[in-house]
Amino acid sequence: MTIIAGALQLTQKIAKDTMTPISDTFAVDINAKLDRNLMKSILEKGHSRVPVYYDQSTNIIGMILVKNLLTTHPADEAPVKSVTIRKILRYIICVKLAEEEEAVGIITMEDAIEELLQEEIFDETDNHYEDS
Repeated sequence: MTIIAGALQLTQKIAKDTMTPISDTFAVDINAKLDRNLMKSILEKGHSRVPVYYDQSTNIIGMILVKNLLTTHPADEAPVKSVTIRKILRYIICVKLAEEEEAVGIITMEDAIEELLQEEIFDETDNHYEDS
């Protein structure tokens, strides 16, 4: 019944209810260098995908898969644009204001499923503690 209730409630929600504001989103500039500091930040965030922007954080152009960075050596300081940048539509959705064409937030597939199930989804990168 929870999934049915979640599905029915989705019809009453707008993107703003579920999205993470762009100001709270971790993303990387396409011209940034994949040096030790950036690689450390990416790993510490624990995401499997990271949005990539051009010029300003509201101009999301794609995403990188963190697992594809395993062969990138921080000492080489390769630019982000040297790794495969994927289209965002399969995994995350950028919420944009029609009149400004700028991203105001991001909704992930996980966000949508959590809204449907009406509960948090925990994976191996989430920090949570179970009652013992």
